[in-house]
Amino acid sequence: KTYVANRLSKIHKATKDDQWHFCDSQRNPADLCSRGIKSHETEKWDFYHNGPRFLSMKLEDWPKMKLAMPDEATIKTAVVEEEELIPTSQEEVWLWKWEMVSKISGWQKKKRLLWAVKHCALWWKAKWELKCRCERRCKCDSRPRREKELDNLETRKWEEMRLMEDEIKVSIQVKHFMKERREIKNKGIDGPNTRTEMIKKGSPLTPHNPFMDEAGLIRVGSRLIHSDLPEEAKCPVILPKNDTNVTDLIKSVHQQEMHSGAKQVLCTLRQSVWILQGLQAVKRVVTSCIGCQKMKKKVSEQRMAPLPKERTTTTAPFYHCGIDIMGHFYVKLNGRANHKVYVAVFTCFETRAVHAEVIFKLDADSAINAITRFNAR
Repeated sequence: KTYVANRLSKIHKATKDDQWHFCDSQRNPADLCSRGIKSHETEKWDFYHNGPRFLSMKLEDWPKMKLAMPDEATIKTAVVEEEELIPTSQEEVWLWKWEMVSKISGWQKKKRLLWAVKHCALWWKAKWELKCRCERRCKCDSRPRREKELDNLETRKWEEMRLMEDEIKVSIQVKHFMKERREIKNKGIDGPNTRTEMIKKGSPLTPHNPFMDEAGLIRVGSRLIHSDLPEEAKCPVILPKNDTNVTDLIKSVHQQEMHSGAKQVLCTLRQSVWILQGLQAVKRVVTSCIGCQKMKKKVSEQRMAPLPKERTTTTAPFYHCGIDIMGHFYVKLNGRANHKVYVAVFTCFETRAVHAEVIFKLDADSAINAITRFNAR
């Protein structure tokens, strides 16, 4: 713990190793507290109160410890440096895609950008290959074939658009989990039932039993592989929390869910992805949403003004009072007909006492009569 570690560090700085001696169990009176002492065992009580006998001797007569102390020259501090990973050619392509999509904001914009770059590359490649064929063959024979291949490329663009999301996820994993990705690929961990475990125990992916699917995505090795859930929900893709692209993904789902809370957004995300420490990442995005801040802003409260002098000074009851009209009420007067009547409420400012007077009409004369009756009481 921090409390103990701080004091141990001070002790280690103020002392040397040769100043410390080992006290075995036979000479240690503290062990008697755990073993217990009976009342008639006088030797143990004397040993417990006075300590071992060698403490009263000279330092030269103390029991010697047989410890092989190494020389200071032979002591080497082990400095563990993190191995620098050199990306391969394929990993460099994924890192280039990650850098490209990280420059813009918006999850849908990232997918469209990646699709546009890939579509332009495929279009240029198809054009170049057909142009080379045209030089070898007759133009009239190759034109229908060229148009057909370009039409097929045009129809495939919507199917490729759906795959752009997986490519962005792969680039994120290559950026943050390059070492773990290589280990999983080298060991052939390609399914949740693979019994091979990762060597790197300190990795954040180790508790999730990760494996790599056919598309190169690292997924969670779930125990729900025999359930009726979709394949993405059974084994979601693992993503880090500290990444701008993951933040844009959370924002996109937050907007699709009509600016719902963090738990709802996290539940929707886990149908396809598993973000490490996902609740913290989702809460950070939800709390920073401008629309949610406007909708959930607390109503401003006005500070109450100081009480007037009439409310705080001590006077006779009803010396300072207020009046209000309450009603109407239906009562029977002079027969069976129902008439409207009102009540004048007089309130004392100091004692908060209340007095009521009946008013038959809402006119000045009725109010003056009620005040006169109240004043006469």
